[in-house]
Amino acid sequence: MDISLLKQNIDTKKGFLDNLRKQFSGNDIAAQGTDNNISITEPAIPSDVPVSPRRLRTVAAALFLSTLFGMGLALFLEYLDDTIRTTEEIENYLQLPALAAIPAMESMPKRKLLLVGAGEGGDELSPTSPLLISADSRSSLAEAYRHLRTSILLSTAGHAPKSLLITSSLPSEGKTTTATNTAISLAQTGAKVLIIDADMRRPRLHSIFGIENGNGLSTLLSSELTDADITAAVRQDEKSKLYMLTSGPIPPNPAELIGSPQMALLLKMLQARFTHVVVDSPPIASFTDGVLIASMVDGVILVVNAGRSSRQVVKRSRQLLQEIGAKVFGVVLNNVNLNAKDNYYYYQSYYHRSNYNSSDPE
Repeated sequence: MDISLLKQNIDTKKGFLDNLRKQFSGNDIAAQGTDNNISITEPAIPSDVPVSPRRLRTVAAALFLSTLFGMGLALFLEYLDDTIRTTEEIENYLQLPALAAIPAMESMPKRKLLLVGAGEGGDELSPTSPLLISADSRSSLAEAYRHLRTSILLSTAGHAPKSLLITSSLPSEGKTTTATNTAISLAQTGAKVLIIDADMRRPRLHSIFGIENGNGLSTLLSSELTDADITAAVRQDEKSKLYMLTSGPIPPNPAELIGSPQMALLLKMLQARFTHVVVDSPPIASFTDGVLIASMVDGVILVVNAGRSSRQVVKRSRQLLQEIGAKVFGVVLNNVNLNAKDNYYYYQSYYHRSNYNSSDPE
């Protein structure tokens, strides 16, 4: 019985297959009898160059996209960069005048530079020397300090400031070198100028001039002030004619000494003796010493290291000074790359004015 069913299924499927074959044969015959209205007018010619990909278009697109990406990356990195680099940024972000821009030594041509205490002809110095005053009066370094000197002398209406604090927000921004060179520049006018090393945490003035530091500011503030003691503590450099009061031995309580009535009295006594008193203090964002001194002097100059000083930190320093009522004359941008466009135009503008003034008849 099973075999008969299987045979019946086979016969049925064979019938289906025969019908499909007949239908296929009929379709083929019908197709052969149909007219074809498609004709070849011109045979296709194969291209000698690849149709795809188009290399020139691909290279151009890649170049455009890479340029666009590079510009976007540069703008993004500039957005992330919080440092101050140009005098224009000082005026835009800090709302303070840029008094001068001190050039980085590596961005200047190699020159004969005069170190205080060096020979008359000048010694060849490395860019890392702590105290540099160019023997060439027309060098960009000497011009920068003359520019700063002029800005200081004109900073107050009617008279030049008697006392001046030069400080920075953070360590290693160049405040001591700037303060010393500024004092020397003021002394070059024939004025009687004193520089005080009030950084009793990290004193450097004595090492710059190569003198001992056994008697100085800390010893004066720790005792009764007398004219004789002040005279004994103040020294003069023969080459620059600059008077100096070193820090003295490092005390255990620098801020207490700086904030004492003795400090205010000492500054008053020294201002009676000297035309200008320039004070170098610790960084004001790190220690209170500089803020305390700022309330005792005629004005304050902030030193900012180009490419290293944070805008926010310097803004905070400015706010600290303004909160105590200190008069901030402006900012000195230190270690400036003269090859930067904004700084280049800043110097070119100043040099044109300087050269014009120097050519005027007396």
